[in-house]
Amino acid sequence: MNQQIKILAGCGAALLVLAGLLIAVFMLPKKTESIEETIPLNDGEVMAVTVVNKYGTIELTKKDEKWVIKGLEKFSLSENAFTLAEQATSLEAVREIPPSEDLKQYGLTEPEADVKIETSQGSRHLEIGGQSPAAGQRYIQLDGHIYLVDSAKVTSFLYDLNHFVSTLVSEPLGSEDNVEWIELKRDNETIQFRFVPETFQGSGENEEVIPAHYHLTSPIEADIDQYEVSIWANGAFGLSAQAVEEIDPSEEILEKYGLAQPETSVKLTSSSGETIQLFASAPRDGKCYLMRAGIPLVYRVSQADAGWRTATIETVTGSVFLPGKKENIVSLAVEGQGKSYSFLRDGDQITCNGKPVPTEAFEKVLESATEIPPEFLGETAQPALEPALTIEAGYRENEKDILRLIPTGTGSLYLEFNGTARFTARESYLEALLEACEAALA
Repeated sequence: MNQQIKILAGCGAALLVLAGLLIAVFMLPKKTESIEETIPLNDGEVMAVTVVNKYGTIELTKKDEKWVIKGLEKFSLSENAFTLAEQATSLEAVREIPPSEDLKQYGLTEPEADVKIETSQGSRHLEIGGQSPAAGQRYIQLDGHIYLVDSAKVTSFLYDLNHFVSTLVSEPLGSEDNVEWIELKRDNETIQFRFVPETFQGSGENEEVIPAHYHLTSPIEADIDQYEVSIWANGAFGLSAQAVEEIDPSEEILEKYGLAQPETSVKLTSSSGETIQLFASAPRDGKCYLMRAGIPLVYRVSQADAGWRTATIETVTGSVFLPGKKENIVSLAVEGQGKSYSFLRDGDQITCNGKPVPTEAFEKVLESATEIPPEFLGETAQPALEPALTIEAGYRENEKDILRLIPTGTGSLYLEFNGTARFTARESYLEALLEACEAALA
């Protein structure tokens, strides 16, 4: 009996503890729920937005169901123009701030932007204040009421005019289009290419397919692999800039961006008949600036996006030796790294250091020496180190070319051709040439 009483007493105590816990839970203060409040704008349709910020004035108006910005009528607008209209229409607040005479604490004594929003029902006055201590939030004042808003929903009021211009420099090529004609200018050099489509020669078993390619027409003539040209020529179409830097630039502004006298220009015509011409500056900190003929805008692009800048006869042919010269080489001297090789060709007889060399072995040496793929520097370098290897090619016309492979000190080689270093190449080509020379004597 005593045991049962003890059990009942224990259960009663447990029930009392449980009841106490439940009461404590219900007595805890409830977590306040935040309700997103929409700023009360007029119900009328937004017809115009005027923004004044540190960059100047932006006037957005709606005409014939299209948004236009004063001063940008002759340019295509970016999506940012539509975002500006949308943000003027659909502002939402996190919460309203109690009235205060001290606007300085909200950054509203000198607002970052002063905005007038015209609707079909009237006008509203919006001021964009400073950042809130809460991350990603900002203060605004709308018609005398202060609100806390999501910063991302008012960013469009803080930009300059350039931000609302489309960054599309040129339309992309059609799916079936090619670049038919190219004229590239740099300093006093003009290079021209024309596209040659795939053709067939002969018939039946003797039919031969000649792949599509480009024909270099000036300053020399040569057939160029299609890829070597299209890799940079096609990129001129469908080009988008990182930003629009200037609108209607003056001569002084063009000088500032290196466009008063552009480093390069390229003119291209597509198979659909569209012709574009682009002018590019020399690169600065990994960027370069360009303009398109007939459009008074300065664009900022990456160096990679302006691939034609580094296209030269040497880069598209894959050698600092001009096309056709290799066949006329009658002597080739290779010296450096403690080695010396002197190749002589007399008709079908080829020797190296006085020893006969198979034609195939000499052709491999010739290829390794004269077909080192150059990478354009964009300017003439002044190598500080001694040559690692010197190549002297002699021709039937008693002419000669001298190519020196000089370490850059950063893992590559300068290609100093006849005293001028405008290109670099990978160091591995030096080893490949020495190996070919050794193999010729084996």
